[in-house]
Amino acid sequence: MKKKIMILLIITFLFMMNMSTLIADEVPFYITMIVNSEGGSITSEQGGINTKQGFATHVEKGKELNIYLSPDEGYEIDKVLVDGNAIDLKELVYEKDNPNGSSKDGVAIYTFKNVNKDHTITVNYKLKSKSEETLFYITMIVNGEGGSITSEQGGINTEQGFTTHVEKGKELNIYLSPDEGYEIEKVLVDGKAIDLNELVYEKDNPNASSEDGVAIYTFKNVNKDHTIVTYYKSNNSQISWLKASEWAEEELFKAEEMQIIPNRLKYSDLTDNLTRLDFAHVVVKLYEKLTGNKAIASGNYPFIDIDDEEVLKAYNLGITNGTSEFTFNPKALITREQMATMMTRTLTKAGIDTKVDLEKVNKFADDGEMHDWGKESIYYMSSIEIIKGIGNNTFNVLGNATREQALLISVRSAEKFSRWAKRLRMTYAKQSLQNSW
Repeated sequence: MKKKIMILLIITFLFMMNMSTLIADEVPFYITMIVNSEGGSITSEQGGINTKQGFATHVEKGKELNIYLSPDEGYEIDKVLVDGNAIDLKELVYEKDNPNGSSKDGVAIYTFKNVNKDHTITVNYKLKSKSEETLFYITMIVNGEGGSITSEQGGINTEQGFTTHVEKGKELNIYLSPDEGYEIEKVLVDGKAIDLNELVYEKDNPNASSEDGVAIYTFKNVNKDHTIVTYYKSNNSQISWLKASEWAEEELFKAEEMQIIPNRLKYSDLTDNLTRLDFAHVVVKLYEKLTGNKAIASGNYPFIDIDDEEVLKAYNLGITNGTSEFTFNPKALITREQMATMMTRTLTKAGIDTKVDLEKVNKFADDGEMHDWGKESIYYMSSIEIIKGIGNNTFNVLGNATREQALLISVRSAEKFSRWAKRLRMTYAKQSLQNSW
């Protein structure tokens, strides 16, 4: 009996030992992954979970597990500790196209092989040295107005300017696009002016915004960050009309530079007779130039024969009226008398004293053709030499005004009252500041 019991105990012991071995063989081991700095991440090929010790996963006994070390852009691996001991970084394998890669060079892989215990792996990252960087940044800036700048691959807006990147050793084309009526004045690369002959003009480039296309500056063999700044200037040689009298062109160029030629008259025949609609656009431009304030097109539209914002602005300012209660008659031609009257109203609305003593003026030979409502305006405008006679001491009261004549008197008014207008804008600014306190 005792012998049987002893045999049974031995069999039970051997069975328990075998079961313990089987269970031990099935127990997984844990790999804990830690990033001990900023500049990257760590994971395994099968992911993991966050624990108090770090990011952890498990692996069966005797199996292997790949760990992925992913530096952020601009960083690299500084050191790797496995179970507290630094490894030779040459043990890492770089897999450029690994889907877990977060940088251009992919991730580094460390492999635990024949795992038979728990492990910990810790990685430290550091900033790359400049010589090891593979991406450099190009910052593009327009100083002032008159055009735009971009690269062949676009970019993003940053605090420094419009920015893009380029790989080390590569080249990048920068497109400088002047607006209509502007040209490139100078270009600075890293703070130094370049010879504009270095620019290449590509007339048919799809990025072109002007007739002559864009200018192209190329950064070649890039190995550092760069900044390019472009300055534009008004191009007086840019003619924005189809036809004009030779005697008028000098002042028309001034009008172009002052930006007081309304869009309606651009690329038109300026020798054509002036319509009521044309002149409404001209006087609104002049008012805004003198006051520095934008005219407002608000309220109910009073006319049934036209729907035009500039007409509404001129009407709201009290510069122009309708030809009847509900009509403006936009195509009707303007006489020189009407032009003088509406221009005087524009100056008055801008705050200029337009009074004149009719007893002291030199009368025109055709004074008798003047209407009472227009006489004072004619003599005021002639006394300050804004509108002149046409010869033989005549004003040509009822003669039709032309588009170029309207622009010329607008230029002369802007020139004559520019200093006054500057003081007026300063006064407005001071009043606005005082009212804000």
